[in-house]
Amino acid sequence: MNKFLNEDCVICSIKIEGNSDIVVCPECGAPSHRECFKKQGFCSYHKDKLTDSEDFFWKEEHPIDFTKSTSQDKSICNKCGKENDFSGIFCESCGGDLNKNMQSFQKYPSSFFGQNKDIIDSGEDIAGIPVKDIAIFVGENSNYFIPKFREFDKKNGKKYIINLSCLFLDFYYFIYRKINLFAIFLIILFFLMSIPSVLTTIYPNSSQSFVMLSFISIMLSFFIKFYIAFSFNHIYYKNVIKKIKRIKKNSISEEEYILNITNRGGVSRIGVFAIAFLILFIPTIISWMSTFF
Repeated sequence: MNKFLNEDCVICSIKIEGNSDIVVCPECGAPSHRECFKKQGFCSYHKDKLTDSEDFFWKEEHPIDFTKSTSQDKSICNKCGKENDFSGIFCESCGGDLNKNMQSFQKYPSSFFGQNKDIIDSGEDIAGIPVKDIAIFVGENSNYFIPKFREFDKKNGKKYIINLSCLFLDFYYFIYRKINLFAIFLIILFFLMSIPSVLTTIYPNSSQSFVMLSFISIMLSFFIKFYIAFSFNHIYYKNVIKKIKRIKKNSISEEEYILNITNRGGVSRIGVFAIAFLILFIPTIISWMSTFF
């Protein structure tokens, strides 16, 4: 439930509705429509107020009666019925969300929070980032990656641990995990390295040196595939930490921060299918179209 429902936007003075996209001022806590804040560039509420004034911090004019609260500081989990602190995000019993920041977590089923309950409740940091935030950003298989990230952060674990998914999928797995720039680099690299072997197939009477070049390129591509499979976990760790820190820096409020790490993290199945289509079907289409010219 939006705690700012029916409150006035401090910039345009229009009431905030349930589906409004809002931001909260990190200085005074005043709500405003995201578009209003982007256009104006600052919060109107405390502009002319002193920081030591009682009026500097925004106060609710229309406080909401949260019917799902048994008391002012308690909230009931819809999944298991357990009472939780009202300020909590996840249920202490089952790990389900407590209808707070629902929009941020709706892309993950409640089973995600149950499976990662120990991680979410641990309260520890990895590279200065709460492990809960990392789990939300990583999404699927957080229980696999978090222990690896913990070892990388402490610098006492193995840097090269084979990731079987990456071994079999190579650059597709980078796309799946939204490491797109590295994936594009690998696609171009593998394409260039495949040219000698393709030419050898087209021209079977190629010179011995060219055949040797083809063999070397094939062996080198296999070496690179194994290397990135052993390096993926560490590459992904660096990528996740870098992206979360950048999102944190550019987010205006905690609500926006949680929403951004949820949407920008996770996996991309659509990206995998799109690249697979381009690689497998575009050359065939080009070849087919060339027959008409």
